[in-house]
Amino acid sequence: MRTFEAGSLLVGAVTVLAAAGSAHAGAGVDCRAGRTVFKRDAVRVFRVPRVYGDPRQEGSHYNEFYLCARGSHHPYAFWGQPFVRNESVAHYKLVGDRLGFVASAEGVSGGAGTSVGWVQLPRGPEKEAAIWTSEEVPEEAEPGPKVPSEELDYAIAEDGTVAVAGEALDYAAEAEHPTTPHPHEWEICVLLLKAHRLSSPKVLLKTTSPTEAPILSSIAVNASTVSWRNRTGLTVAAPR
Repeated sequence: MRTFEAGSLLVGAVTVLAAAGSAHAGAGVDCRAGRTVFKRDAVRVFRVPRVYGDPRQEGSHYNEFYLCARGSHHPYAFWGQPFVRNESVAHYKLVGDRLGFVASAEGVSGGAGTSVGWVQLPRGPEKEAAIWTSEEVPEEAEPGPKVPSEELDYAIAEDGTVAVAGEALDYAAEAEHPTTPHPHEWEICVLLLKAHRLSSPKVLLKTTSPTEAPILSSIAVNASTVSWRNRTGLTVAAPR
């Protein structure tokens, strides 16, 4: 699990959400430690409070997230780093021999983001990628992903590909037309499995039309397609 010096950590969302780095078995932590945040089918996820460096420094107190699963006698650390706040690792799903999760955090120096990923049971590794970021980047730099994710659901294919259905307020439209009802935007995207991580989100649907809006919980993915139901009851499928 990577750690960063405070002076060198410009906490943009991509940096924050690559927190797991090369995860490891936690030294001095056993499978009975910490506070349980998820437990199902012989899988336990828990968090352990940590302090990095000077305990008086902002952001030095943080949580490391571990899992223990049948077949492993040692916990596996998969998320956590100093100099973040309001971190959340939740939306856990057991899909075959993978544990899916959604993580979000803000950096104490600015930036925020949300990522989606999974951990291979019982000992890792984990794969994840950012789906939404908020950070200042140079004009010539590629902006981070902006998948609407105030509400979301996801599905994991047998090969590890992840499909995400997200929804959020359309803040750009709201700023342009402040007197109209709060507009929403929806997006379906897919994150393909790469050697060491998931790919950046590939957009399959982006809409502000309520009739085209996906039912988030209907998201599904198989070896060739991503499918969902929209609010008219129509099932839609798109190639991965």
